[in-house]
Amino acid sequence: MGIFARINVDQLIAFLFQRYTEEGGFSTAPSLPATIEDTFYITDILGLLEQLDKGLDLLSRIDAQRLSDFIRRKHDEEQSRLPLRLRYYLHRIGQRIPGVPVFSRDRFVYTKLTFENFFYLQELERVTAEARERLMPLDLAECTCKDVFHSLLLVPTPDTLPPLETITAWLRACQNGDGGFGFFPGTTSFLENSYYCLSALSLIEASPADRQRAEQFIVSCQTGAGGCARSIVGVPFPESSWHAVKIAQILG
Repeated sequence: MGIFARINVDQLIAFLFQRYTEEGGFSTAPSLPATIEDTFYITDILGLLEQLDKGLDLLSRIDAQRLSDFIRRKHDEEQSRLPLRLRYYLHRIGQRIPGVPVFSRDRFVYTKLTFENFFYLQELERVTAEARERLMPLDLAECTCKDVFHSLLLVPTPDTLPPLETITAWLRACQNGDGGFGFFPGTTSFLENSYYCLSALSLIEASPADRQRAEQFIVSCQTGAGGCARSIVGVPFPESSWHAVKIAQILG
């Protein structure tokens, strides 16, 4: 039985739509206002679920006009202070939902060029020569699994990465006895770390040290509310649920 079959999809879908607001976007919890982050996570999950199960019809339940109005309002209100991550989320929402505006070429200033921010620049078609010069080689002694994942996404040159065998061993060492992965070897398991480590391993066509335990950790993060928490004991959030579905896609 694959990991996707072990996730209660009906409960997950109910959890997600409980966060659909009158504003047109989605929120962290039913009582809170909609945010760009949660709208990205939930619309992307719904699209991923449709890809994983062709019998599902979920995105059509979203009012594209209301979502467009929400996205435009958020973009106009916060344009001058939106970090790269949120600009990328707005861009992805527009790509995912027909009729929703795609924002990708706004003016912005970056102060800290992490591997993650470089990835967003690349996706938004804003990579410059200055940005490339500021990107440092990956140092496994000073990084987290998020850095490793984003550095691999950038299709780097060999001189910016350690040998793939070294990266594979480092990622496998991030896995703990509970099946989940830490920020780096020897740290606590969380769902987002599991996503970054398993995604990075997939990019270099390597497997985790214990796939079965990894799957069990992911499944155990789903709560009775339908959404997934960061760890086996915790409160469910759209972000953690997105990590779980992305992992199901990777391992599936």
